[in-house]
Amino acid sequence: MTAPRLLRDRILEFQLTGRVFARLGIDARQYRLLLQLFATLSGRLEILGSTISLTTIARGVIPLSIFLSLPVLARPKPQYFLFYLLSLTMFFLLWILFEDTSHSLLNADEASVVAHQPIGGRTYIAAKLTHLLSVIAVFVPAMNAIPALAGLYLREARWFYPLTHLLAAYLAGLFVASLLCGVYGWLFRFVPPSRIKGAAMWMQVLAILVLPQMNMLWKSAVAKAASSPWLPFRWFVAVGLLGSTSNSEFPIWQAGIAVFVTGGLIALGLRGLGMDYLVRASTLLQGSASVAPRVSRRPRLRLLIQKLTGAPSGCGALAFTSIMMRRDWHFRRQALPMMLVYLVGAVGLVVSGIRTSPYVSDAFAIRSFPPMLFFPSILSLICLMPCVMLRFTAEARGAWIYTILPFERLRPFARGMFLSLWIPIVGVIHFCLLIPCIWFWGPGHGFLFVLFSSALASLLLALAFLLVDALPFSESFAPGKVEDAQMGMILGLVLAVIIAGVQWLVFHSVPLVVAETALLLVLAALVAHAAFRKLERDMRTQLELFQLGPQHLFKEVDRPM
Repeated sequence: MTAPRLLRDRILEFQLTGRVFARLGIDARQYRLLLQLFATLSGRLEILGSTISLTTIARGVIPLSIFLSLPVLARPKPQYFLFYLLSLTMFFLLWILFEDTSHSLLNADEASVVAHQPIGGRTYIAAKLTHLLSVIAVFVPAMNAIPALAGLYLREARWFYPLTHLLAAYLAGLFVASLLCGVYGWLFRFVPPSRIKGAAMWMQVLAILVLPQMNMLWKSAVAKAASSPWLPFRWFVAVGLLGSTSNSEFPIWQAGIAVFVTGGLIALGLRGLGMDYLVRASTLLQGSASVAPRVSRRPRLRLLIQKLTGAPSGCGALAFTSIMMRRDWHFRRQALPMMLVYLVGAVGLVVSGIRTSPYVSDAFAIRSFPPMLFFPSILSLICLMPCVMLRFTAEARGAWIYTILPFERLRPFARGMFLSLWIPIVGVIHFCLLIPCIWFWGPGHGFLFVLFSSALASLLLALAFLLVDALPFSESFAPGKVEDAQMGMILGLVLAVIIAGVQWLVFHSVPLVVAETALLLVLAALVAHAAFRKLERDMRTQLELFQLGPQHLFKEVDRPM
């Protein structure tokens, strides 16, 4: 047992600690046992989303903190340097904790393990929130210790500046964590338990789309945020400047009202977390599902997909994969946010570049580069994350259903899985793109570009589909896959630049575009055929393992004495 955990257990064993916890409705003994349970699961990477340890985060942040300390060489005023560090600390913590809070509060798998124990909701929530405090305890000093010491070089800085700097940073981190927990508490109050996961996921998606755009408002808002007492940044800057001669006048009454109102809203939200959390844990696990039978109203479309795939199982694979991509909590949490980010980027690319024709009619110049040449490559990056995550699910126990399905051929099933990605990402989007392309570039050029973009996106999707090597939603999550997929998407941006540069040369001649489009269609068909054959072989091996599992499990029982 490490020294911090031993010290924590000693403190929790004190009678005074037990009395304080009892006043708050928390059982100190159960709280300590839950902390040990969560620490064990986190160490084994069995808690959903815990793919990076706190030590790894700290090691990655320390080099960043050294870089952030360089502005002290210009010797700015302490209030500006402190505002600069605290705003970045709060931004990064908000980015990290927004997803980590969802993992900690909405992953109720541990609750099903201890459901037979008489554990109070407040005790369980307190143990969950302690994990968030541990993130702050590690991240804040890793990012602010070196800048706080470097702050002694600032003008008008006192000898105790590092202490006030770290105090302000810790208070800012606690504020961010409390704010996010309060937001989830309000969700627990007003959103039905069966819909909380969906609401939390869309909150994360909104945060991923909005937070990066805050950098655009940084220059215009920095002066107001540095001087306004109504904003949280200014509160913690004032704490960090305690005892400093550079501390300007601060209207206490305005900040006091803001702190009181914000604290009241957060407190009411935190109370919502403690209300019968364990009672609703089973609903969190199950989510919402419609029990009404679904009747297909598109028989012609079903028949068309059946002809394209070659068997009814292909139509079933498309329907099953499409529905699970919308419903599976694990896939929605890991894949959908990144997919939406690139989808928004592709839409923004169309809005900003649709007026510039991709067909080069004059000399090559960087300033006349057509942005629409990036569209098919950026669009294909949306497919990379689902291809990596398609095999994983939060409910891997349901994979037994594959053992009772009448699989005669697996090739149609693989084609159906491919169409579940191709239809919404390549087919529908390019169909919607056809009208604006024809409107701005004319019927011939517009239709040819859409056909070329569809061929290139299909080829890149077929290449990404080679990463699918198992039945959809049949295995438990493997740590590290998300990071690998994100790194692949970053490398894909580099590849998109190279592909766009090559297409810039090709689009100088319409006959070359027609020839390349035909070549891309042939290559897409060949690569897709190879991907289907590989996936068929992998799925057949997986099905054989599923069927042999019970035989291996009871093999010792059947052995003669």
